[in-house]
Amino acid sequence: MKRTDLAIEATENLGAADGIMREQNSVDGIKITRISVGRESAKRIGRAEGKYITLETGDIAAGLLDTEKAASAVARELAALVGNFERALVIGLGNTEITPDALGPKTADRVLATRHLSEDIKRRTGLMGLRSVSVLSPGVLGQTGMESAEVIRAVCRTVKPDAVIAIDALAAADINRLGNTVQLSSGGISPGSGVGNRRAELSERTLGTRVIAVGIPTVADSSTFGGEGGFIVTPREIDMLIIHASELLAHAVNICLQPEIDREILLSLV
Repeated sequence: MKRTDLAIEATENLGAADGIMREQNSVDGIKITRISVGRESAKRIGRAEGKYITLETGDIAAGLLDTEKAASAVARELAALVGNFERALVIGLGNTEITPDALGPKTADRVLATRHLSEDIKRRTGLMGLRSVSVLSPGVLGQTGMESAEVIRAVCRTVKPDAVIAIDALAAADINRLGNTVQLSSGGISPGSGVGNRRAELSERTLGTRVIAVGIPTVADSSTFGGEGGFIVTPREIDMLIIHASELLAHAVNICLQPEIDREILLSLV
């Protein structure tokens, strides 16, 4: 089986007869593929049961995308998965010391945290529409001595979010998908699974609340495209990819979680 975090790759040869439902459309020039994975088919492909949405945005690293259109498309799909909520927790998974793995923390840095704002402050600033959002970058085991899942479970017990949005860098089998694809999933996430470093699962089962995973592929295992095994390949322009990808995802998350706040105001607050 291909080593990949992308459902669109893991299910490319499967269809309705295999329990995989797929639909496609295009919005503002962005191709969107929605895949539903049932319980039995999830076991077969080694994925969690749930919905997987892939948005083919084009080259994010180049910085030539219409960021507003791309962020709006991601935000619409994300909002449908998040559903109604009063309190949200955004998690930035990954290691800031390793550039291809820094997408989660870099995105979290740009997400607007509002849980600490009192109703009085919201009223005096004209931001009564702000929803309660907490943001956390738990680091990695080698930095903290703690599994990310341990830290997140502890925070969830305190914050009691209605939804968790977990952002992480992903692995792809096709190098052409690096920095060109956004994946959303309602099935949670097992960080590091795409590169053979699977950590503790983050899901409704483990956290007690719905978990939406968001990611962009930044690496590929060389063996998946015929190269010598054991090497992880990343784009030459990985620094620019992380900068532009984190800006795109953060804007999409902010739009999704704060729909009543004008977008220009949102951008000024982060």
